Amino acid sequence: MTCTNTCFPLNTLFKLFFISVLILISSASFAQEVQDDPYKKPQIWKKLRTNPNDSTLWALYLGKKWSAMTKAELEEIGIWKQELYIQSIAEKEAILGAREREEDLFKETPPTKAAGTNRPVKSEMQMKQLATLESQIMQERSDIVQLKKNIYENFVIIEDALKEEFAKFNVTYRYYDDVHADRKYNEIKWIEEQEARLRKLKLEKVAELRKQVGLK
Repeated sequence: MTCTNTCFPLNTLFKLFFISVLILISSASFAQEVQDDPYKKPQIWKKLRTNPNDSTLWALYLGKKWSAMTKAELEEIGIWKQELYIQSIAEKEAILGAREREEDLFKETPPTKAAGTNRPVKSEMQMKQLATLESQIMQERSDIVQLKKNIYENFVIIEDALKEEFAKFNVTYRYYDDVHADRKYNEIKWIEEQEARLRKLKLEKVAELRKQVGLK
């Protein structure tokens, strides 16, 4: 029997099947690496997977203020932060890669050298290295985390540490006393504002790195 125009092409069926397998493999690999909500608080954990560097969310997740956390708990959070950040990047790239493969499979004509693009090919290893570097940039220094347990007592040391962090981005840090000579401004609020400025610098650096390798 001859197939008419209404028949679904076998090659298209094969392509759909192949794409489905690729997506399932990517999803399965990612699922194996994800640490599944160790404190069993799914709502907060879901938010942490989206924003692993949100210290407020971590405090809610552990049910403790930063000042009350032990060194072991802070170290554990640091490890989870890095894992979640790397996995977030990997998941996004897996989805993007599957879409790109889908587009390639459904092209009517195979690409030629002349039709090729100049976009650099990003290997899985390169993406993991980029994700690790981004995580290191965004990670808060452990000594600053410890010092913030008592901001009033460690205020001067924290400012010196922040000055070092700002210097990494070629930005001059202005000390509290230089801006508020009367010392009437709340010191905790001041530190929070400087951390927000530092986070913005880090995000700009991450965006610059991603742009260099062809990512948005």
